[in-house]
Amino acid sequence: ERHEAKGQKPFTVSPLFGHFRTESGTKKAVAEEEYWFRFTALSEECCEALLRVFYGEAIPNATVMIEETPFLITATDLAVGGRRG
Repeated sequence: ERHEAKGQKPFTVSPLFGHFRTESGTKKAVAEEEYWFRFTALSEECCEALLRVFYGEAIPNATVMIEETPFLITATDLAVGGRRG
C-alpha cells in the first residue's frame, strides 16, 4: 500500500527491544542476545501483506539487516485484536 511520506501510515513499528551495550554514546546490539520488535497493521490489506511476509516459507531462519547489522529471525508470534494466537 502506497502512502505519502507525511501523514498516517498503514502500519506502526515499535523500537527494537533487547539488551544493548553503549559504545561512544551509541547503543549497539550484542551478539547472541535476543531482540524483538512489533509491527501493528492498521488495515486488513496491510495485515494480510505482513502475514505473507512473516509467515512465509523463508521465515523463520531469514536474516534481516537493521542499520547495517544482520539479525537472524528465529521466531514470529501473532496477536489478533490484542490477543496472541
